[in-house]
Amino acid sequence: MSVDAPRRSRVSMEREGEFLDAALLCLGEVGYDSLSMDLVAERAQCSKATLYRRWSSKAEMVVAAIESVGPPPFVGIDTGDLRGDLLELMNRVSEGAEHDQRFAAAIHHAVMVDEQLAAAVRRTFLEPEARFLESVVVRAVQRGELSSRPRSADFLQYMVFSAIMTGPLTDAKPLDSECRTRIIDEVILPSLRSTTD
Repeated sequence: MSVDAPRRSRVSMEREGEFLDAALLCLGEVGYDSLSMDLVAERAQCSKATLYRRWSSKAEMVVAAIESVGPPPFVGIDTGDLRGDLLELMNRVSEGAEHDQRFAAAIHHAVMVDEQLAAAVRRTFLEPEARFLESVVVRAVQRGELSSRPRSADFLQYMVFSAIMTGPLTDAKPLDSECRTRIIDEVILPSLRSTTD
């Protein structure tokens, strides 16, 4: 007896990418609860049936959309010193922060209600961020900028990305260059330098 092959969409990879881009845009605009296949289909100019042939549920589509996000903004950062690496990271991530803020808020809510989405966010965003920041600290130790790995490095991811994401909430605008520089020079670097063993 033959076994039915898994259901697959006949759309091209390029067209599938357009569907996922539409899902991300809609997610940032309306949030996870209000997101629907109908809304994504309208934005992507396709039928809802086309989306359901590829993804069986809204959650499955959003997971695919999250995992389709391109290279993280920290790829290739290695300025040769700790301050430069952290400042370049904050500058890159802050670009387009207004849209990122809406998207992050939508994702934050979604991961609270769906473990599959939470796992996708950890895998796609949080784990690569943590590995990159750890590599920044390791390089700083190897160069002699830090005598050893600081205890506060455990919280470096929180310090960097929380500042970027909360800036638009407290000031109604993304962090400007002066503010980003002050956060690095007056908060993050002193913390790292004061907690080495």
